Amino acid sequence: MPEVKGLVQGIPCRGRRCRRPHLANMATGPLRLQLELAHESDPIEGLLCREQAESVPFTGWLELIAAIEATRTHAPEATPRDSRVVRTKEQHRMSTEENKTNVVRWREEIWNNRNVSVIDELAAPDYVGHLAGTPEPVRGPEALKRLFAAYLGAFETHVTPEFLVAEGDLVAVHDTNWLKHTGEFQGAPATGKDLTWSSTDIYRFVHGRVVEQWFEADLTGMMQQLGLLPTSGVAGIAAAIESEGQHASVR
Repeated sequence: MPEVKGLVQGIPCRGRRCRRPHLANMATGPLRLQLELAHESDPIEGLLCREQAESVPFTGWLELIAAIEATRTHAPEATPRDSRVVRTKEQHRMSTEENKTNVVRWREEIWNNRNVSVIDELAAPDYVGHLAGTPEPVRGPEALKRLFAAYLGAFETHVTPEFLVAEGDLVAVHDTNWLKHTGEFQGAPATGKDLTWSSTDIYRFVHGRVVEQWFEADLTGMMQQLGLLPTSGVAGIAAAIESEGQHASVR
């Protein structure tokens, strides 16, 4: 920490010290500025946003240690714009947490509680789903609800999210899925078989609702384990799914 002990450019010592943050070692977020009085034990601390801290010239640090008088060209205290930056970051953090909560609700309400109607709340009117194995994207909440209803009518399910990662308007989640074949599916009667498998989803949110989704999993292997697809009949899965108008991967 630099400490004024003598003349600074001909200016006498004022007995103050100032710690300047090392900007090169800071990734993001606010930078902390510490100002200490020589005869007081408690430092005076303030927060500067990164843009402000990087723009402070050497004369600004001289002002902070009272080596020179403060001028109108430099104001270390937070400005209204800095306050807006802080509010924006807080709003972004809150929206990210809301998105993650809604991804967990998507699993709990739809898959585990079999509540298809919650799609009207969680999915946007212009929802588009890119689901593994489907020949075309699923468009709109109504189409999504029909697919879910068909799937839940044939299987008992339980989905457990293993971890979620959120960045901006996107949330990625990796799941462990359990299901049991209890009803007719694609013309095949219930087998009573059950299995556990994993899958990955990515959701894009706008104003807290899902507008786009990507789903990936080994659905061919899942259907083979359930006895719904012969090992030699992998090529026929897409045609079977399209003809039935449903898909076991609908999330």
